[in-house]
Amino acid sequence: MIISRHRITLEASGHVLLDYGEEIERDVEIIPEGLSAAGNYAFAAEASLFGQGNLSFQISWNRVKQYASHVEADGWKLAFLKTLPLYQEMTLLVEIEGGASFRFQEFVLQEPRFSNLVYDGFPLREEYSGLAAQIVIVDNAGLGGGTMSAITETHASITANHTNYVPL
Repeated sequence: MIISRHRITLEASGHVLLDYGEEIERDVEIIPEGLSAAGNYAFAAEASLFGQGNLSFQISWNRVKQYASHVEADGWKLAFLKTLPLYQEMTLLVEIEGGASFRFQEFVLQEPRFSNLVYDGFPLREEYSGLAAQIVIVDNAGLGGGTMSAITETHASITANHTNYVPL
């Protein structure tokens, strides 16, 4: 087990799905996804690749919480599922302890999974995943001016050089 350096909150409902210092089995994972296509041309040495946009971000994380019994863990799991806003568009706030904060907009929470673990005590593993359409930097603490400048310049260069770019 490792200790979380993140706080993840569903902003509209106030659900904190991960907090600083909670036990986790793996770190928060964020995977950008999009569409691309290959163009094959007669007599060309290699194919040409084209980005087709539709960028989204797959986000997943887990946490492990201890309960007094499996009965308590199962009761909490079912009651909590009742309150979660599943498959609804919302905003997810991801805060890094002592650092930056990011909003994942147009976020949809999908298929949370809960499982009782078999070792000391009565631990319950909670696994969460979802998709978001865009990331907004809320607070850039800890990123440093150089990093933020590089991000801004890269974004400007990408949008300027692609006539088919449509901001989300």
